[in-house]
Amino acid sequence: MGRTIVSGSAVWIVAQEQPRWGEVWAFGGPGGTIAVHRCSWSRRGHTRFWGDGNPTPDPPTPDAQLIGKVIRIEAPDGTTTGLGPVDRFGRSTLLWLWRLPRRARGRVRRLLARRL
Repeated sequence: MGRTIVSGSAVWIVAQEQPRWGEVWAFGGPGGTIAVHRCSWSRRGHTRFWGDGNPTPDPPTPDAQLIGKVIRIEAPDGTTTGLGPVDRFGRSTLLWLWRLPRRARGRVRRLLARRL
C-alpha cells in the first residue's frame, strides 16, 4: 500500500464480517506475513486484494485469513490519518482509472495474439 500506507506504519483494525469494494483490510499473506491492501472484489468465500502501489492484484484470499478493516494509520514519523468513505471511494476510483489503460492494453494484446 505504498501510496496510502508508508512501510513501517502502525494500523488500527476493527473486526467486520466482509470487506466491501475499496476498503483497506489486513489479512494473512503468504508465508505467515500480514498484508494490508485494498479490496477489489469479494465472492464465494474468497476476497481479492490489490495494494495501491502494486501493478497486479494479489491471488484470492480465503475469508478465514481476513483479520479486519483498517480505520487509522500511524506513519513512522508519528502522524495519524483516518480512513473514511472519501478515501475508500476517492482513491479506489482514481486507482481504477489509473489501471484502466493497462487493462485495455492487455486485452488488445490478447486479442491480437489470438488473431496472429
